[in-house]
Amino acid sequence: MRGQFSNQDRLRWQGAANAAVARFLSDAAARDLPAVVWTIQVTGEIAGQVPFASTREEQHAAFDAWTRYLLAAPVRHTGPDGTVHLYAKFEKSDTVRGVIRAAIAPEFDGGERS
Repeated sequence: MRGQFSNQDRLRWQGAANAAVARFLSDAAARDLPAVVWTIQVTGEIAGQVPFASTREEQHAAFDAWTRYLLAAPVRHTGPDGTVHLYAKFEKSDTVRGVIRAAIAPEFDGGERS
């Protein structure tokens, strides 16, 4: 399967994903969506990651806002250490798809996170 796609195919996929992320950012500015980290894979898939450097509530709110915008259904899993892992797949077209994620650490004694 790996050899079936050319470098030109991969670059075209990445270009389409780059244009999609540019649209996401433009819409985010217009809708006041929170900033997240975006990466584009060699396959053209887009990965969004809610930053850790915010409060638990801000992380939840950012993830929720982006899943609404992307029309993505979230999945939640709580790890054995209490970290909440949020994940949602999205597909905007045949060539634009990806995921958005958040890992929200638990609060510890005194309300501080590690």
